[in-house]
Amino acid sequence: MPVKSKSLFYAIVKVLLLAALIPAAVSGFYMMEMDSRIIKTELIDKQSFMNITVENSVRSYLGRKRGMLRSFLSLYEIFANDRQGGIVKKDLAAITRINPDIIAIGFMDANGVMKASEGTLDLSPGRSGELNAVKYLCINKGEDYIGVIKDDGAVRSMIIAVPYKVKDAVKGALVARFDIAEMFESISENFTGDVFYGLFTQDGKVLTSSQPVTEDIKNAFVKMQGRSSREFRFSDGKKYIVTVSMISATGWVVYVQQRSVPRSALFFKNYYAMLIAAAMIIFVIIFVLILSKIAIKPIVEPVKMLEEAADKISRGKYDSLPEPEQMSDNEVGDLGRAFIKMAASLKAQSEEIHVAKEELADENTVLEKRVDERTRQLAHTTDALVKRERLAAIGEMASIISHEIRNPLAVISNSAKLIKALCNSSNPKLAKQFEIIDSEIKQANRIVEEVLGYARDRKQILSEVGINSYIKDILSIQSLPEKIKVETAYDEVDAPVRIDLEEMKQAVINLLNNAVDAMNGSGTLGIGTKVGKTAVCVYVCDEGAGMGADTLMKIFTPFFTMKARGTGLGLAVVKKAVANNRGKLFVESVKGKGSKFMIFLRKSENGKTSQNINS
Repeated sequence: MPVKSKSLFYAIVKVLLLAALIPAAVSGFYMMEMDSRIIKTELIDKQSFMNITVENSVRSYLGRKRGMLRSFLSLYEIFANDRQGGIVKKDLAAITRINPDIIAIGFMDANGVMKASEGTLDLSPGRSGELNAVKYLCINKGEDYIGVIKDDGAVRSMIIAVPYKVKDAVKGALVARFDIAEMFESISENFTGDVFYGLFTQDGKVLTSSQPVTEDIKNAFVKMQGRSSREFRFSDGKKYIVTVSMISATGWVVYVQQRSVPRSALFFKNYYAMLIAAAMIIFVIIFVLILSKIAIKPIVEPVKMLEEAADKISRGKYDSLPEPEQMSDNEVGDLGRAFIKMAASLKAQSEEIHVAKEELADENTVLEKRVDERTRQLAHTTDALVKRERLAAIGEMASIISHEIRNPLAVISNSAKLIKALCNSSNPKLAKQFEIIDSEIKQANRIVEEVLGYARDRKQILSEVGINSYIKDILSIQSLPEKIKVETAYDEVDAPVRIDLEEMKQAVINLLNNAVDAMNGSGTLGIGTKVGKTAVCVYVCDEGAGMGADTLMKIFTPFFTMKARGTGLGLAVVKKAVANNRGKLFVESVKGKGSKFMIFLRKSENGKTSQNINS
């Protein structure tokens, strides 16, 4: 027995040491791991910001240079109306004096022939050369061209070309070779220390870098395809964090690399942390040894008796327990006597606990059902509240737009008309500019109307009106392009409907505008009515490109649009207006054949609306 007790004592000492040291070691390792992850995340965020900074620098530089070339073409178009033959060498010399970073510049006519130039553009010929690229993008497609970087040792330069358009027709292209030292200087200002950066083409060609590009960097660049950040171990045995991003305007890839911080550095380079860790280990060992001598050894024997008693209880032998007198006269003995007393009632209580568990399981099931129901109700209420708050915010924004934008638009429109009357010029370009101003003002007013129509939450004013007369009145005031042919088909019965006239008028106008936009201003627009027993159908159809199933699911979603310009609220306003007037809205569309929108409204009978809609 003494030998067994001694073995138990040393076993407890070992367990206490392990119980104290292992959690401390695990906690320390976990803290280092967390610090390492946090630092790595910070490095990735920092490098990603550098990537974005380089992208913005390149985009800003290219945007300024293209804008400068376009401004020159716009000024030439305004002030050189009477000149024949296009831009001449004198004009090109003037722009090079103003912009010293232009190495060479030339004007290419619509046939791809360089009519005038200042300096040597050095456009590479051949099937895949820059000369053909400029002709294809600028002359044929009417798009800007951004060339490759040329490095002749002394100067790094790049070709930038913009098309010269007159009334949307390409009449030539302005081609310039720029010294891009300014762009690289602006990029270099964002990098300090051991951060490596580089600009690559997508096939891995190095455009520029802060340091020589090693084989490790080349391999990392290849492996980064499809990823934005990754950690690599290079041939020097060190780990590096790499982030990449693409500049969409040029197709260049921004590569940023920085040394990763290893976990060991967080500990071994922090001498204060090492001292604290050593002191804690020594303190734990001394504390466990002293505690074992004082407290554990006198407890071992009584604990052994309690262990045997617990084993009997675990096997259901509640009657084969030691007597209370056998327990020692100390706290452990008191614990043993309490344990024996507890065992006496444990059997009866176990049965009660079993019954209570069953009852609790039933209550939990009922409670879970109630919680699920309340959760669904709360989610529904929350969604409704968020939608109302969003609409309220949009409504407030709409009122500001109405006051702050429509009034200035009216002033601009009146001023443009006055200027047009005062000029009384036969210059077609000037007349075209007045037409553009008038068109843009109408477009802005239309956008304001869409926002107001969607956000406005006014009290309805219901009136009874004949559906045929109502649609005819709307068509009489709605202006449509000359190339739009309108085909109407009204039902023989001018059925009465009870609706908010202004609200439904805006909905019909939105459908007409949507049909005109779908046909790009030319085609046949159909509108008409059909009258059923209890409902009236108003339909608008077009000969546009039609829509697929995916688009049909989204067209009534606020702010969804497939147009180059627009708010995406036109059809959302239609849906809201139809719903407010207790109607239904349907759409049929076939790819390549057009779309048909149908509004069903209840017929009015003796001033009252019927309760069901049947077409």
